[in-house]
Amino acid sequence: MKFLYGVLLALGLFSCGSHDDGDDNNNPTPKGQQPHYNQSEVVIVGKATIVVTVGQSPYELTATPVPQVQTEGVTVTMGANTQFSINTTGFLTPTLTNGVISFGNITVSQASTNNLKLCGTGGNTKCTHALFQVYTTGVSGSGFWNTTDGYGAPMTAGLAGSLATVVLGQTNAITVESVALPGARNTVTLADFVPAPVFLFSGDFTDSGVGTYTTTIDVVFALAP
Repeated sequence: MKFLYGVLLALGLFSCGSHDDGDDNNNPTPKGQQPHYNQSEVVIVGKATIVVTVGQSPYELTATPVPQVQTEGVTVTMGANTQFSINTTGFLTPTLTNGVISFGNITVSQASTNNLKLCGTGGNTKCTHALFQVYTTGVSGSGFWNTTDGYGAPMTAGLAGSLATVVLGQTNAITVESVALPGARNTVTLADFVPAPVFLFSGDFTDSGVGTYTTTIDVVFALAP
């Protein structure tokens, strides 16, 4: 399968300044609000990757940060009939300080396929659910990972009002939105997802020390039995 187009968000941030926590970011909801799927049965049909690096500096506490940002849509096409794209323009460049920090949102702008017969033994049974999942990769642990001291600032993601903790690896992926497909359906489109898939992200840096924090966020469009 052809996967992903990488997006690099290099944020030169310092340890002072204000931030907007937002009610949703302060009240993550347990993962159980979304159905649980056996990850061995989940079939990924599209994947987008976002590499994030944020840092704190103890030497420029009064400096005004000047973020350098590169954001663009990510489009993944699987054959002629499956498409997946996200929009990262809502993904923020916040000032990094101790507290719960909003990183804005990632919006799924396109998700469709007419190939639902990918589930079951041999991958030839029609799938009955379509879903979006989030997980992290590229570092040794979950969350925004402090590469020097080896610990993570917890990350949450999901629809407004139902954020869940993001963990490391595809086998531990959280489902941020899903939809059941009627038996008569042979396709799935973005319009099938209600509410529209706009996923909020936040990081809890309350107990985080000075350092650089990195992670890779993977957002996938998938099918399941």
